[in-house]
Amino acid sequence: MVFQGVSLAGGVSLAAPHKNFRNSCNNTIASVTKNGKIPFINTNDIAEATFEALLAEQSANSDFYVVGPELLTYDRATEILSEIIGHKITHVHITNEQEQGFFRSIGMWPEYVAMLNGMEAVIAHGAEEKLVGTSKTITGTHKLRDYFEANKALWIK
Repeated sequence: MVFQGVSLAGGVSLAAPHKNFRNSCNNTIASVTKNGKIPFINTNDIAEATFEALLAEQSANSDFYVVGPELLTYDRATEILSEIIGHKITHVHITNEQEQGFFRSIGMWPEYVAMLNGMEAVIAHGAEEKLVGTSKTITGTHKLRDYFEANKALWIK
């Protein structure tokens, strides 16, 4: 789940901030995730898990979830980002209808609107939290704070 389920005005994501991020969304990140927690994963952890799987002497012949080392709400993620960039970013809780309306307003196909909204909505009910700590989980080591600190310049206007 690479920075999954973030919906922002302008269609940008936490994984790749748009250079006009702050102007396009009034310093807010909006989602329907409520207080659901997400194990944000760093691409370096994904690469390491892939490397290990490809070079293993014997295949596990199984599917695994690669997750980050901590469970965070979007409220907490925006607090961390705000601390690092020295500017307040706020997570705004919106309804499914508001999110769907936004997605439609930027021209997304109805099927894609339903898929993205559904992926976010289940986070509010603990879907991402259930992936952590199972026998099918590979847990990375890079925290979201590490990503924000390493990529601070991308987030500053």
